[in-house]
Parts: sequence; C-alpha cells; structure tokens
Amino acid sequence: MSDQDPDFGPQYISPRYTVEKISPGVFTDWLDVWEDRMWGWWLAHADALRGQQHAEYMMVHIAVGIIEPLEIAWQGTDSESQSARFFRNGFLRVFAPEKPGGVPPPDVANIIYKAVRCGLTHSTMLKGPVFLVADDRMGPLQLRSSSRGVEQVIINPVKFLDVVIKWFRRYVHALREVQGPAADERRARFEDAWHALHARTLPCARPAA
Repeated sequence: MSDQDPDFGPQYISPRYTVEKISPGVFTDWLDVWEDRMWGWWLAHADALRGQQHAEYMMVHIAVGIIEPLEIAWQGTDSESQSARFFRNGFLRVFAPEKPGGVPPPDVANIIYKAVRCGLTHSTMLKGPVFLVADDRMGPLQLRSSSRGVEQVIINPVKFLDVVIKWFRRYVHALREVQGPAADERRARFEDAWHALHARTLPCARPAA
C-alpha cells in the first residue's frame, strides 16, 4: 500500500507516520503509531494548555476522553455500545489510588462518567455542582459529601491531566520494555485491540427498523 494518494498527498495516520508504517507493520510499529496518535493528536495539546486562561475545560475534556481509549487497549476489544462500562473500568484503573471524600471508587467513577465525561461530550457543560479549580493546594479530584450523598465535585485540571498522562506513559513503557507473563498478556491484549479497531467499517447510513 502506498503512503501517497494522488489527490490528497501523503496519508498520515498519526502526526509523524504515514500509512506505510502499518502496511502491514509489526507490534512495535502499531505501538509507535498508537502512542503518536494519543500523544500528538490529544494529550500534547492538553499539556500545552497549562497556564492558559480559560483552558481548563478543554484540558479536562481531553483527559476524560482519553480514559476509554486507554481501557480499550488494556482490555483488547472495542467498546462499541459499552462506553459507560469501559470508561468506569478505565477510570478505576487510572485513578486507582484516589478515594476522594471517602466516596467508594465505583461511585466516583460513575459520577465522573455522567457529570464530566458525558456532560462535556454531549452538552459541552458539566452536569451538576462540578467545579474546575486551578489551585495547587488541591489534589486532582475532590468530592464533598454528606448524609445526603455527594454534593460537590472539584477537579484540579492540571493535576487531573497529570494523572492521565502519567498512566499513559507508564502503560506505553510497560508495553515496550517490561518482561514476563503479565506483560506478554498486556501486549497480546493491545494487539487484539489494534486489529479490532482497524477492522471497523462505516456504520449503516440508516438505523435498523
């Protein structure tokens, strides 16, 4: 397959690589492209927004948007029709040490999915009393609750993004360098996810009756 289209020029499949890289490519090629896409198209732009005025929403939007793709790679399968489950599992994996406000982690994942991920994705707004606060004294995520349940969610955009970037880099390093049965399983799952995603076709133009 040529990496040059006579009408559109080189066919870039990530910021640095053309389609030639994965035609057909091997594991390290697929990982190179995936890492380049995740960083170069998404996380690098969120990272560059640090300190810029009114950039907090975009930083958080990108950070929460990356969690589901990370879980797809981890599990080794597409998340079609299962976005909620994949996001929640991915959030619990990425933010594993966090238990803000004493709220059980599954409940935190559910709140962040509905109030932040879905809020920003579907309406460009956070749902309910969710606040983005750029204060170095705060951690990445804080929930304030009472006997009535969770009443307020506070996100430090920079530190929230830091958690996602750190997990992403650690995961890529593990795929490249770590040895042993568990690491081999992770590489096999990543390869399964890669092939599943690249086998997708366009959806039907009309929904089934």
